[in-house]
Amino acid sequence: MRSILLYLCGLVYLGMLPRDEFNRRSFVDENALMVGLVRREFRDSQSISDYAEELADFGVDQEGLMVWLEASFSRIGLEVYSQNYSAVLPAVAGPQAASVSGRSVYGVLRAGRASSAESLVFSAPSGEAANTHGLAVMLSLAKYFKSKNYWAKDIIFLVTTGGEIGVQAWINSYMGNAVKGINAGPLPGRSGAIQAVINLEIDSPKIEYARIMIEGVNGILPNLDLVHVLTHLSEMEGIPSALHMGWEGVRSHGRYSKPDLSDSAHKLYTVASLMAHQAPGLPLAGHAPFLRHRIDSVTVRGVGSGPTAKPLLNLARALEGSFRSLNNLLERLHHSEFFYYAPSRGRFISIGLFMPPLGLLLAPLMLEGLSQWLLARGFRVAAAECSGSGDSSQQQLLHPPTFPFHSILGMVLPSLMSGVLLLILPRLAAMLLTPLGPGVLAAALAWGCLLSIFLPLFSSSTVPASSWHMTKCFSLILQLLLLVTVAMMNYALSISLVLFLPLPSVLSQPSTINGGRLGRVLGQLFLLLCSPPLSILYLCCLYNTLLASNISPSSDIRAVLVGGVGVAGRGLVLAYNSWYFAEAWLFPVVCVVVWPAWLMGWKLACQTVQEKRREESGRGGGKPDSSASHLHSD
Repeated sequence: MRSILLYLCGLVYLGMLPRDEFNRRSFVDENALMVGLVRREFRDSQSISDYAEELADFGVDQEGLMVWLEASFSRIGLEVYSQNYSAVLPAVAGPQAASVSGRSVYGVLRAGRASSAESLVFSAPSGEAANTHGLAVMLSLAKYFKSKNYWAKDIIFLVTTGGEIGVQAWINSYMGNAVKGINAGPLPGRSGAIQAVINLEIDSPKIEYARIMIEGVNGILPNLDLVHVLTHLSEMEGIPSALHMGWEGVRSHGRYSKPDLSDSAHKLYTVASLMAHQAPGLPLAGHAPFLRHRIDSVTVRGVGSGPTAKPLLNLARALEGSFRSLNNLLERLHHSEFFYYAPSRGRFISIGLFMPPLGLLLAPLMLEGLSQWLLARGFRVAAAECSGSGDSSQQQLLHPPTFPFHSILGMVLPSLMSGVLLLILPRLAAMLLTPLGPGVLAAALAWGCLLSIFLPLFSSSTVPASSWHMTKCFSLILQLLLLVTVAMMNYALSISLVLFLPLPSVLSQPSTINGGRLGRVLGQLFLLLCSPPLSILYLCCLYNTLLASNISPSSDIRAVLVGGVGVAGRGLVLAYNSWYFAEAWLFPVVCVVVWPAWLMGWKLACQTVQEKRREESGRGGGKPDSSASHLHSD
């Protein structure tokens, strides 16, 4: 009961963190940035409109667009270079082709006041997403920046095709690293060490607010100072900013009208959305590949076109101020936070505040593991009435400690081998059918999971009562170390795992020979409902319900499930490709870590205890004391 209370306290503590009383006010920690102190002078809105009209004429002609961009960068006066690349996708979704090829064009504005030792990157994607106005803003700012002589860092204006694969090909060639599966040509022109990256995506001539996307591969976040620079300057130009928060949440602040939900509910929704984007650790935006190389980067998306929309000039001026602030840097951003969550534009939650709830959520694993250790070592607590003395209990060591190596290895090794099997099954399927579609990929993994689940049912063994306690203790401690380690790298992923892994592991235990069959079946059914594949489906349904515009929590269960299955299929393909190209950890971690951790509890539930532990007598070796009891777990 105490473990359940601690777990509930951890959930309540975690839900209270978005409130202002439990977090801190935002501030810029790097004084050299001097945010907002320089006057923003860009006012050429006509240039943005002209560029947008010319870009719209190309439509889907990407090759013609790239040639035109090269010519435009040359007319501005930049050093213009290009790179061709090609890649073979190991898995595809829908009608997508198995191979991807594209071209990256970039122009370099050399610094007038310093050598080319450092640089900033202004990127904008081109291709599937309609980013005509984002490219127009980039070209207008490039033309304006060229006319100024106060730049102390080179500025690279980068346009890529092919989504994150194009960015991955460019940055890895820039850093001199080869990418498995991507055949990228060498970069003919280079600059200095990249200090920061701003990726711009705009699909409308007017915007209501700027959505700041910060999550990178494996949950890496940029320095918080970079986020504060963008949000602060956007506010100064009259454009609200949001971190994965809908426009209704933005309007809940300042001079905008108050929506139906409370301010605290919107802050909680914002943190939940941030965690939902961070937990998978997949490259969901063009800035994500840069973060793998310790380059602070963010994506700015202009959203909306309503009655309160602002012209693109306001956002362009905010970007001008951001680059001028970054131009003042004397060293990399390092003063502020790298592990944080922002419930609103003016508040943030640091790592020192959100780690204690995780400790409370992990308490059941620690307490149950300790309890199983004591039971395995043979401790009992015998209640005894001692007249005339203050002692009410004593502990007796009933038998010498033993460590069941064979039982532990018999549970751990098959579970790990099952995880390795899941990891290699898609590659085996790819030998027969290339490329892998979502159905084939899911079927290959489903066969591996079903094989791992049914084998313990048909080969259930009988274990002595003296060994299963130590076996369960070992599996719980292993799972505890796993979740703590994951939390140090990706806190959101660890929280997602804590919601599903500890409870079935704590409750799993073998059945007795004389035990009821109904209880055993219900226990196994509960473990199956908490299995990783179904847990991923639950999270995908929640993710789709929170973020999709056509799904609401009040929708029927069928619509929620259909949307969740669709998200799971696309996410499976993205996770497999991201592991292949960007070394994202999600797919291998689920296969070789999360699945074996759950499977150990499943194998334990499929076993049968040979005999119950004997009730020991009280002090003095007399008749068994009716008040003696086992040391129960919490």
